[in-house]
Amino acid sequence: KAGQRVFDVALQDALVLKDFDVAKEAGGARRSLVKEFRGVQAAGSLIVRLTPTAAAVIRSPILCGIEIVADKQ
Repeated sequence: KAGQRVFDVALQDALVLKDFDVAKEAGGARRSLVKEFRGVQAAGSLIVRLTPTAAAVIRSPILCGIEIVADKQ
């Protein structure tokens, strides 16, 4: 349910989402949600950090898939 699984998302140690509520953003449980982040610099590896907020009832963040596409230069 919305408000239960709230977490911060960082890419390469840079915060990209704060207090992210995946159920609220998706419009409910078992719904897809896509977020896009551009300009992330990664050479060899990408660090994705999901950190539950203090108010999170469910302390395990969720990530069901990731797609990485190199920017055209």
